[in-house]
Amino acid sequence: MRSKLHGLETLRACAIGAVLLFHYQYFFEHPLWLEAGLIKFGWSGVDLFFVLSGYLIHSQLLAEMEAGKGVSLARFYIKRAFRILPPFGFVLALYVLFPWARERESLPPLWKLLTFSQNIGLDVAAHRTFSHAWSLCIEEQFYLLLPLGLSVIGYTQVRNGTVQTVCALMALGVVVRFISFRFLARDMASWMEWIYYPTQTRLDGLLVGIFIAWLFHFKPSAREWLAARPVQTLLAGIGVLAISSLFVLQNTPDRTLRIYVGILAQYPSLFLFPMVSIGFGLIVVSAISPDSFLYNLHSKSLGWVATLSYSLYLSHKIVLHLAQKWLAGVGIPPKGPVMMLLCLGAAVGFALLMHHAIERPAFRLRDWLLAKRMSRT
Repeated sequence: MRSKLHGLETLRACAIGAVLLFHYQYFFEHPLWLEAGLIKFGWSGVDLFFVLSGYLIHSQLLAEMEAGKGVSLARFYIKRAFRILPPFGFVLALYVLFPWARERESLPPLWKLLTFSQNIGLDVAAHRTFSHAWSLCIEEQFYLLLPLGLSVIGYTQVRNGTVQTVCALMALGVVVRFISFRFLARDMASWMEWIYYPTQTRLDGLLVGIFIAWLFHFKPSAREWLAARPVQTLLAGIGVLAISSLFVLQNTPDRTLRIYVGILAQYPSLFLFPMVSIGFGLIVVSAISPDSFLYNLHSKSLGWVATLSYSLYLSHKIVLHLAQKWLAGVGIPPKGPVMMLLCLGAAVGFALLMHHAIERPAFRLRDWLLAKRMSRT
């Protein structure tokens, strides 16, 4: 089991690394040696997080259901609450209490942040501060609804109806993106508001993760067939991602508008997210196959980055902003590799402090509450 997690930890570390490098460009340019097209594809690290969450959470819930215990909603929500809320509350408090530290001028309405509904109708032109929390909103909505749905429909229905449900929801996402593109996405800002951020258009990664968990749980022959081909699934995943990258890595000055807003942009808008999710899904399949390189890779440094990924994701923008501002003030060239490495180091260091000061105490309190609850049953 531990080796299995090594592969997923590696992918989680890669996901947060891609997101950090992608967001860095909104503060200063990358050094020339990183000004490659792959950096522009770094936004897809969020979709890898979605696939990982869909797989891990659904696998956990299926294991509980198979054991005949059903889904323990109280246990699940306690575990998720103590995992998600303390670091989120801390970073949100920084944004609220110290406006001068914000990376942009305006924070979204507080009620939307507290209810994890920020991603619905998010106008980044007006509310760009802490905007990256949009993906956490989708994850929280997923954590709320999936165990409820499974507890209602039952184990047999999950076994027999998951594939149809996943396919139907992915097809519905294509339809919703098409309608949104044709009638609502007038420019880049509205494209992001109606297609990039909303839950109904970004479920593909979670759905792919759910399907992988279902396949490995209920179809042992398919699991064994895939497990025997880790290199092929890894290469297939990389190939799908390479094809997907053609939608966003073009060498024209107005490539963003050409892709997302132009008349010929319908196909990327419709199928980019499913393709990215399927590509990452194939890589996840390779990472959980016992004979794969990713499965057996054990890197302490990557493991630590994976451990810090949540705190790092929440805090990196505010830390990058403050670090760059201070370092530029003491004479560090703003667009060089030294600035980038120091800023990324500051982000990792702050996440490490958050992990020890906030996450680990929250885990201890969570474990105490769960043990106390178990002793009463």
